[in-house]
Amino acid sequence: MTEPLITHLRHVDLAVPDLKRQQEFFTGVWGLTKEHGDTGISFLAAEGSPEQYVVRLREAADKRIDLIAFGAATPATWMRWPPGCSWPG
Repeated sequence: MTEPLITHLRHVDLAVPDLKRQQEFFTGVWGLTKEHGDTGISFLAAEGSPEQYVVRLREAADKRIDLIAFGAATPATWMRWPPGCSWPG
């Protein structure tokens, strides 16, 4: 059996038109904790996760996914990235 290239989801970065409302949703409904924030941006963490944050919210006029970050077991895993796929990072 081959080793999976992707082992876990590290974080999702979202652009949202109503930052305060989305912060309330992710902290109130999902139970995430606000780790850091600045004008127009917020980083939310999950208790027990090794990642610094699992959701990044950025205030923007339109809703969109800015980034989805995946993790691998080792840095060498990326050396086996399939041909024809975009190189991560």
